[in-house]
Amino acid sequence: MRKKIFFLPFGLDVGLIGLSAYYLTRLRKPEPENVINIFGPEPWSKESQTSPEKVVRCIAHRGAGLDAPENTLEAFKYCVERDCNIVELDVRTSKDGKLLLLHDQGLERLTGKDITNVHVMDWDKIKDIDIGATHPNRKQFKEVKLCLLDDALDYLMAHKVRVIIDVKGDNRQVWEC
Repeated sequence: MRKKIFFLPFGLDVGLIGLSAYYLTRLRKPEPENVINIFGPEPWSKESQTSPEKVVRCIAHRGAGLDAPENTLEAFKYCVERDCNIVELDVRTSKDGKLLLLHDQGLERLTGKDITNVHVMDWDKIKDIDIGATHPNRKQFKEVKLCLLDDALDYLMAHKVRVIIDVKGDNRQVWEC
């Protein structure tokens, strides 16, 4: 007599495997003090009453990329003028190793030009391209250029803005700096 083999329905077994993989590989919850050190205290906490400058008022994704051309000094100035105290920015490398701020691999979305990969171009070839050309507020922000990481950090640190850096691409040079 043959024994019957029990099979789970396809969706259930795939779901259980996925759930198991999630629980085995998930990151542990960060320590509360680390979260407070990065993002500041809760607005209603006692610490926020004694240190209101530590409370996060705004986190600008790509330097308020919907309001100003993303990842540019103009965007960061826009954030500072509006009292934003954390900026998220994206970093990748050019062919000659410059650390530049750019979310996408290429410049098509920002410029309307057929530039698909800045990693194969030297900084001198791309530094003067207007990356605000397709932005909805392009009349307010004319001739906006790509920004180097050092220039952005100098400006943001001078204005006491905290920075979240999103490293794009797989170039180890970005991680080593």
